Amino acid sequence: MFQSRVFKSLAAAAVLALFLGLSSLILPAASAQGTARSAGLSDSDKAFAQQADQINMTEARLGRIAQTNAENPAVKAFGRLLTDDHHQLNDGLHGLRHVVEREGVSLTRRLDQQHGEEFDHLSQLKGSAFDQAYVQAMVEGHEKAVSYFEREGNRLQDPQLKNWALNTLPILQQHLALARTIQGSLMAKR
Repeated sequence: MFQSRVFKSLAAAAVLALFLGLSSLILPAASAQGTARSAGLSDSDKAFAQQADQINMTEARLGRIAQTNAENPAVKAFGRLLTDDHHQLNDGLHGLRHVVEREGVSLTRRLDQQHGEEFDHLSQLKGSAFDQAYVQAMVEGHEKAVSYFEREGNRLQDPQLKNWALNTLPILQQHLALARTIQGSLMAKR
């Protein structure tokens, strides 16, 4: 079910890429790996899960704002893709929350101060001002997320959390590529 949803999201990304004229873009596929059960999450694994949760919640919520506040159709479509993907990555059947709850860890439903401030700022903007600021935030945010997942993903001790992180990384990389492409098209229209 989760992989089916991921593939649908990646297909939506391909449509968006085609819309932007990127027919050469290749979409990564999430791989299925074994899911052994661990005895609980280490403190470092919990910290990773909490940060990944904040990233997913922020991207999903900002994606919803993009669908209403954006002017550019590609930005609206990108917002819809991020809403769908990050919601599924966090709350889906095989999402982050499901993985860590199996280990007795519950995650907050609130954005931390940093992510909350970003959300508040962007939700006040509309039209082309929103488009520019949102896409810039998505490029910067996904650069940080990709770097974080690359750095921390292989250090995770819990096999299910590690599997989730390694399967999430290609999706984040794809989001980053799309955000950069949209940013380039917005800059070309200036």
